Amino acid sequence: MEQMMTHMHTHEHTHLHEHSMQKSSDGEGYKLIRLLEYIYTHNISHTEELNTYVNRLQEMGNDVAAEKLKEAVRLYQEGNENIHLALHILPTV
Repeated sequence: MEQMMTHMHTHEHTHLHEHSMQKSSDGEGYKLIRLLEYIYTHNISHTEELNTYVNRLQEMGNDVAAEKLKEAVRLYQEGNENIHLALHILPTV
């Protein structure tokens, strides 16, 4: 029997700073920066959520799965840090 897991999470993090970028007539550069900022903050909430699942797995006695999920969280955070660094490489106004 397959068990469905649902979850809710909020996105209360902000990461706003202005960047200047050569903009095409439709503001493509601006849109890309805003999208990266959204992804960055959105990913933070997902890593927080995944950490709660690590704790739940440990409480259930499934340390092997918890360790795998911890590694996934670490990689997720590493990727998110690279998004953050990419945003800071872009020129600020």
